[in-house]
Amino acid sequence: MALSTPIHPPPNLLQRLKLLEPVFDKVQVMDVKAPEEVWRLLLKEVQKPKHKRNVNGCGSRSTEFIPDSIWGLNITAMCHIHDLTHHLSETKEDCDLSNALLLMNTVNYVNANSNILMAWLRRYRVMTYYNAVHLARTQFCKGYRS
Repeated sequence: MALSTPIHPPPNLLQRLKLLEPVFDKVQVMDVKAPEEVWRLLLKEVQKPKHKRNVNGCGSRSTEFIPDSIWGLNITAMCHIHDLTHHLSETKEDCDLSNALLLMNTVNYVNANSNILMAWLRRYRVMTYYNAVHLARTQFCKGYRS
C-alpha cells in the first residue's frame, strides 16, 4: 500500500498528541503534514511505553548521538513523523516522500519558531539531517532494497 497524500493533522488529533507527548507542544496545525494513516498511527505510538515504540526521535537506536534539537529547537515531533512514514514506506516513491516530508515539515517548523538569524542557522542544520536520511535511504528503506 502506497502512502496517501500528506495532509495537515486534524486539530483534535493534534490536541490529543500534545497531551500525550510534550514534544508536540509547539507544533501548530499548519507547520506539518503527513499521510492520514501516519497521524492515526502516531497517536497509537505515543501511548506505548517508549521502549516499545516504532518512533524514537532523530537518528535510530544505534545512532542515539544524533541530537533531537537544532540550535535549541526540539524537532523530535518531525522525526517521529519521519520514522512512521519511513516505517510504512514500501516503494522508492514512498521513501522519497518520507524524506521530503522530513525536510518540508522541519523547515516549516523552524521558520515558525525562529528569528531570522536562528532560522538561517537551523535551516542549514536541517539540510544536514535531510542529506543524511537521503543518503541512507538505500540501506534502510524497503522500497530501495526490493
